[in-house]
Amino acid sequence: MSTTWSNSKKTGREREGGASRLLFCSYVLDNPPMRLFVWFLRGLVFFILLGFALKNDAVVTLHFFFDSEWRLPLIVIILFAFAAGLLLGVTAAVVNLLHQRREIRRLKDAQPEDMPLRERPSPVDYPRSI
Repeated sequence: MSTTWSNSKKTGREREGGASRLLFCSYVLDNPPMRLFVWFLRGLVFFILLGFALKNDAVVTLHFFFDSEWRLPLIVIILFAFAAGLLLGVTAAVVNLLHQRREIRRLKDAQPEDMPLRERPSPVDYPRSI
């Protein structure tokens, strides 16, 4: 018996061949009041962060080696630190993704297509309730 995680009703992201989604995301995308609530939360977070940026507009000094220094608003320094962390995280995720794709391609190439069906390993059937 095979258990599937997808609903019978496919949304736009599933038709485009995207990765599997969390059940919460499916609920939010298929429910208009929840979608409105999520946009409200996004706006609230945006305005809180905008207020934080406006309150932290004081100029701070970054001291580097050889007596060099930068004078920038604090929010710019925080933004640079956030962007550097984001870039580092995305780079690590992309490297991991490329490694997994190479491994999948290698495993698919190593398995002969003319192998009898009885000798092929069967896919794992995970339980629906975890």
